[in-house]
This record gives sequence, C-alpha cells and structure tokens, in this order.
Amino acid sequence: MEEQALEKDRQPSYGWMPLTAGILSIFSGIVGIIATAFVITVSVAFGAEIAAEVMSSFGVWDIGIPLTVIWLVAIPLLVVSLLSIIGGSFAINKKNWVMALIGAVFAVIPTQLIGIVALILIVISKKEFK
Repeated sequence: MEEQALEKDRQPSYGWMPLTAGILSIFSGIVGIIATAFVITVSVAFGAEIAAEVMSSFGVWDIGIPLTVIWLVAIPLLVVSLLSIIGGSFAINKKNWVMALIGAVFAVIPTQLIGIVALILIVISKKEFK
C-alpha cells in the first residue's frame, strides 16, 4: 500500500496540461460555432442568390438544392465544434481521456494550430486522467 503511494509521488505532475488543452479545445469549438453561423448567414444571404442565377442559366432551379448544400456543410461543422467543446470539458475535469482526445482531434478542424497544441497536450498528459 505504501509502495503505491510512493510510486504515485514519484510520477511528475502535469496538472496544467489537461486544463490548457481543455481551454484550447473549447476555444476551438467556439470559433467553429461562430464560423458555422457565419457560413449559414452568408450562404443564405448571398449563396442562394448566386446559386439561383447559376442554376437558372442551366434551366434548372429549385430553392431546396442550394439550401440543402448549405446545411450539408453547416451541420458537420456544428457537430465537430460541439464535440470539440465536449472533449474540452472532459479535459478540464481530467475525467475521460478518450473523450478528451476525441475533442482535441476535432479541435484541429476549426483551428489547426490551436487544435494541434491541444492534441499534443492531451497525449502528453494521459497519466493525469482518471
């Protein structure tokens, strides 16, 4: 019993790494949500008009097609951003390393550099998780 306590004391503590990685993952997710909102807003405002002109020049026009394409892009971006935020919260709480890792991997999509730093910190600090 005492040997386990001594072994635990000998391991270096990287308490700031999961916290920093979690904050970076959450930040990346928030940036992704803002980017998704921007994509939806701009696409609906301008993209539908441009698509209407292009598609009507071919003699084909259906309002559902451009909006469907917009949502096919926006929904995966939103899911990626939400998974990044969820993984970041797991990293901050040092609970589930796999979920924190998944969140850091998805954090690479909205913000590459920040996501890579979060991913490296999560991988290095694996021993800190319960």
